[in-house]
Amino acid sequence: MVSEASKPPRIFIVDEEYLAASILAQLLCDEGLDAHSFGEPHQALEAASSGPPDLLISDVDVPPLSGIELASRMQAHSPDCKVLLFSTHDGTNHMLQAAAGCGFALLFAPVLLNQLLDQVNQLLDVVV
Repeated sequence: MVSEASKPPRIFIVDEEYLAASILAQLLCDEGLDAHSFGEPHQALEAASSGPPDLLISDVDVPPLSGIELASRMQAHSPDCKVLLFSTHDGTNHMLQAAAGCGFALLFAPVLLNQLLDQVNQLLDVVV
């Protein structure tokens, strides 16, 4: 749980399957984090202009951009933003391997909630 005295990390979750992104955002909010869901990458970029995230969690394939392109654009505006890319489809794992060269944290299918929480904890140095 994030300390009540500190401001919780702001997390953006982007997945073209908006319901999945919103459920994940709710799970992270339940852990004391400030999580926001988006079904389209341009929505997340627009929201970042009024308050950048500490962490971007994105599917590697979020049309019309790739998760790699979204992450690169987000970090261009918010260099301190950490990135965690995932895929729930075995067919896109090759895209995650390409993202490894960019220094992004990765989760391969199947994505389990405890793995995700461990990654968030490591990237943000918080206990969730």
